[in-house]
Formats: sequence, structure tokens, C-alpha cells
Amino acid sequence: MSANDLDNGPRRDYCEFTFCHRNDVSRYTSFFMTNKQIIFTDSTFEPIVFADVSKVTVEEEGVLLLEGNLHQDNQVVRKVRLNFFAQNSIKEKVILLINKKSVSAKLIMTNGTTQKEFPVEIIDDEDVLSVSITSLKRKILIINKEDKLFKSKRVLLIFNSDGYPYYLEFENKIPLDLSNYNVSENAYFHSFCDIYGTMGAEKFDDNGLSILLDSEMIYIINNYFEIFSFTYPQLKIVNRNKDSMIFQVSSTSGEISYVTFSRVPEKLVSLLPPMEEQDSLIRVNHNPYMLTYEDNEIGFYQSRDTKLYIPYKDIESIDVIDNKDSDYVTVQLELRENSIPISHTKTMAGADTEEMLDGISILNQFVSKENINIKPPQLQKMLKNVYIKKKYPLVQEASVTELYSSWSRQINDFLLYNLFGQLVLLKNGIRKIQENTQTSDDTKNRQILNYMYYTIRGQKRQLDRVSIQFPQMLWNEEQRLIDKSDEETYEQLQRQLLSISGQMQRHFVEIEIALNALSFAIIPKEKFDNTKAKKKMGYIGAGALGVLGVATGGIALVAAGAFTAFNTYSSNESHKDQEQYNEENERIRIDFYINKALDSFNHIMETMLPYYVNQISKVYFLAARHQSKGLKDLTEVDKAKNKMAIFNRLADFYVMKQLPMEQGDLTNTESIIQLLFEIPDTNERKLLEPITD
Repeated sequence: MSANDLDNGPRRDYCEFTFCHRNDVSRYTSFFMTNKQIIFTDSTFEPIVFADVSKVTVEEEGVLLLEGNLHQDNQVVRKVRLNFFAQNSIKEKVILLINKKSVSAKLIMTNGTTQKEFPVEIIDDEDVLSVSITSLKRKILIINKEDKLFKSKRVLLIFNSDGYPYYLEFENKIPLDLSNYNVSENAYFHSFCDIYGTMGAEKFDDNGLSILLDSEMIYIINNYFEIFSFTYPQLKIVNRNKDSMIFQVSSTSGEISYVTFSRVPEKLVSLLPPMEEQDSLIRVNHNPYMLTYEDNEIGFYQSRDTKLYIPYKDIESIDVIDNKDSDYVTVQLELRENSIPISHTKTMAGADTEEMLDGISILNQFVSKENINIKPPQLQKMLKNVYIKKKYPLVQEASVTELYSSWSRQINDFLLYNLFGQLVLLKNGIRKIQENTQTSDDTKNRQILNYMYYTIRGQKRQLDRVSIQFPQMLWNEEQRLIDKSDEETYEQLQRQLLSISGQMQRHFVEIEIALNALSFAIIPKEKFDNTKAKKKMGYIGAGALGVLGVATGGIALVAAGAFTAFNTYSSNESHKDQEQYNEENERIRIDFYINKALDSFNHIMETMLPYYVNQISKVYFLAARHQSKGLKDLTEVDKAKNKMAIFNRLADFYVMKQLPMEQGDLTNTESIIQLLFEIPDTNERKLLEPITD
């Protein structure tokens, strides 16, 4: 703006201008003010920009000393003095405009390869935001109303003319009125989530990545300056849980990769098609992998460059270590010592050193303390496939009668588990109550009372149901293997099981008599069932065994999970009704009858149960030996066919034994069966070592 432009412009006032850097040379001039600066009519005076003034001092009436980075005589000067001749209104306006409140922030500037950070002050000059470096009072950035701003809580993102991102980060919420600016508030998500896995050719294992969404593209921003872009059709939601989401990413060349987002903006979810669930996905320390089952190894695929294969023969065990989540279980693989993975698509013999180290690094995730999160149905599939692949060479060498012996041993285990498994769980549950140092003896007795009362009632019904249904179901199943299966053999087995069941139920009478004497302290059945249901999730039962699973009606034993919930309920009820049951003679009475019931129960477990386990095993193995004679009449083709049928059934038994019985409790069927056989050392147990050992 020139002096001539001022002739018809704003009102002009006069002042004395002193050049401090010229030994206080002074001159008179007219001027006018805007919200940003003082403009002088004499062109030898450069405008004084208020943002360049760091300090203003009132020296005497009407005289102001201005200090900062001021521009005069084509140089930066530190001080000038203005005398407004007692025009206090002008003086006060100048002070007000100079001291106009600024906002502190941190400016992060990027250039595509690096970043720089500056403490800055921001002044809202009505039509622009002026950003100045705090230490230098030098303006470094101007934001106009037309500039596109992206807001995310306490961060503003803007792109410069070259397309590089700049960030203004504030300590708390943004203290600026941005209502007149071009701001998008639901498109940028700063340091929003952790991303693990691979997107296209990019590998992520980072914290605090940012996401920017526009109408056509998704931008992932790492370290402020690294920007990766994807179109919406490239992303597909394939897995989701309460904590994270897995995307399948298609590169422009059609390659598939997988990535986990710890959090996902709802806006992004709304812009993508509905989820297409892929059940074969697992997570290893948050990293997603697609499981594949090859001829000789199990594959873990994340992308073309991030995958490995572990030979089945190197997998020693697959151990469930946590199953509290209703959607996932956590497992660890135990591999054979000195196991070497097959990295990428090459065998290790053909891989270079870098590829070998990469493969071993990935493998370490699976065998160290890193956990694998997998859905229960996929875990069943993994267990069965690994079992089949490892044991198949043994099947080829074994005869059909040897496999049938293994099958019979598993059937015997399954029968004993369904008949007596609840008693083992009851024994363990009672021990846990008694070992709990946080509850009183009276509370323990009440917990034992209710736990025993309802468990013994259920056990009696279970004995009858299994004794009646199991032989019939087993006969139906074995007819598929042996055409000339003798129904009379299974009818005799049924009669023998019912006889043993009747004998055993007589031992429960003493327990029930003792517990019935304490009926006043037994909680209503519907409350016990509701408490049990809080932990019982129908997690994984014997359904994988086909019709044999029906023999128990999908047995649901009362294990430690349900017992813990009941524990809490009983304890709470005891406090609520303390006044009702607090008399000393009542505690003595409960203690007397509980000890009597426990004495009878211990007699069953220590003396009678070994006998009944032995008897059940004898009658079953006699029936199995009789039925196995029909295998001799099979043709070679039928023998080969039956070998594979039995082998698949053995695999189902193996899976059932490995899986926890219910959510939140790691007790599995195999551990219960082992406890049953720790009581008696039966000869039947040593008949023929199965291929499952």
C-alpha cells in the first residue's frame, strides 16, 4: 500500500518516530492503524507489525518503547520509540493490539523425508491465523480461511502448497474459534491406533499411527511424514472383535495381505462394505495370519513377503493357556528343539541368509511367550489337522485290529469320563473351597453343602442316562465299521452298566441323608442354575464325535468355572442372611453333617470308585473284544476303508480331550480322565498302546 492510496483512506493521526538504532534520531509523520500493523504515510518508515513486537513499555504519557524484531531501514532493529503526544486513546489501542492474546502450540513441519518441531504462538487476525516462532517472533505460517484444515481433538492438520503435512498440536483442546475456517472434524484421526501386519508392500508394527479419510482415499500417516495411501475397494473387513479389526488388503497388482487395526474410526467402517468373516485368521502378538494346511506343513500367511511354514512333525503340542474370551482362545505352540521353519516360498536349503533369519524371527513369535489368538472352531481344525498329518504314517503301518484297539481304548476313556468325570470335578472343587483362606469355615461348609447337593443329584441321573443310552449309540456307530455287529453284545453291556450304576447309587444315599438334614441352608435350584449359567457357555463338548456325543445329551459337567460363580453367590447370600443363620448351635449342626457327608464321599472316591472304574473297563473291553472278531471277515478294501474311518474318529477323540471343558476354565477332558486312572491301575489300561500316545 502506498502513501497515495491513503489520501481517501482511514483517519490519520500524528506521532514522533525515534530511530533508536540511529542514536535516537526523531522525525514526525502521520499514520493510521489496522488490527495488524501501524502504517506510516512517509514511505521512509516501514510498517510496524504488531506480531513482531515482543515487548511494549510506557515511558511517559503518550510515549511507547517498542521492542522485538522490527523492520526499518531494510534491516531488523530491536527498538523504536513512538510519541503519540498524550493521545491516550491511540496509545491504549496500540498497547491492546500489540498485547492481543496469542495461543501457544507446537508446529511440526515435514518435507516427505523428515520433520522439524517449533514452539509457536498463534494470533487470530480475524481473517487469517498468524503462526510465529516463539523464540524469534518471526512469522512462519499464515492460514487463510480458505485453507483446508483437518481437526482431531487437540491437533490441526494442514497441507502446504507442495502437499506436505504440517501439524499444530495444542496442550489441551484447541483454544481457537475456527467457526469461520474450512475445517473437517470427522476425517482426520491423530495418533489414533496401532497397526500390525502388512498393507500392500508396507509392513507395520507401530504405535500411534494416524488416519486421514477423504472421498476416495485412505491415508495412513506414520512419524508425521510417512504417508501411505489406499483406495476404499482395496480394504475389506474380514475379522472383528471388541478390541480390534483385521483388514484384507488387495494391492494394485492383486496381491493379498492382512493388517490389524487396534481401533478403527466408525466413519471408515461406514465407508466399507459389510464384514466378510474369514474364520482361518489368527493373531500372533496382534499380527494377523491366515492359516493354511499344506501336505507337510502348516502355513502362516500375512503377505507375499511375510509368511512361513512349520512342518507338522516339528509341532510337539498345542496348548490352550487362556480361554476367558467368548470369541477367542489363546494358545502356544511347542515345537521340537532346533526346529527350522520354511521361510517365504523357499525351503531353507534354497533360502539366503537374510530370508533364513527372517523366517526364524517370525518363528520365534510362535514359540516364545507370544500368544496365538484363535477362534475355538479353528482351534479344533488345527488340532485335528496336525494330529492327522503327524499320525498318518503310523496308520499306514498299523492293522485295522490295532486301530480298533486304539478306538476301543478311547471309547472306554469317553465312557468313564461321562460316568465319573463329575465326581473328579466335585472332589477338586471341594478341595478348592477348603483351601480358600479368604472365607470362614461356616461359609466354606455352606458352599460345600450346595455344591455337593446339586452335583450328587445330577450325578445319579447321569449314571442312569449314560448306562442306558451309551451302549445303544455305540452299537449304531460300530455298525458302520462292522456289518455283523452283534446287538446282543451291546444289550448285555447295557445291563451290566445299569447293574453297576445301581450299585454305585446306593453309596450316594448316605451323602444325601446328611445333606438333606441341612435343607434350610440349601439355596433354591433355580438360583443355583442361574449362577451356574453365568459361567457355562456351552464352550466345546463332544459334538465332534458324531452320534456318540448325543449319548450324554451334550454333557455339561459342573466344573471350576461354574463353581467360582456359585462361590460368589453363596458368599453374598451368607452375608445377607447372616442374622438368620448365625446361632452357634446351627453352625455346629452344619459342621457335623458336612463332615459326615464328606466322609461318605471320600469313601466313594478312595475305595469304591477304583473298583467301579475297573469293573466298567472290564465289561466294556469284553464287549469290544467280542465285536472285534467281525473285523477278520472284512475284505481288504473294507479294512482299508475302516482304518481311515477309525483314524478320523481317533482324531475327534484327541481334539475333544485337548479342549477346555468350558469358558474360563483350562481343565480339559484328558486331565479328568487321567485323574480317574490315577486311582486304579487297571490292566485294561495297558492292553494296547494306541497311536495317540
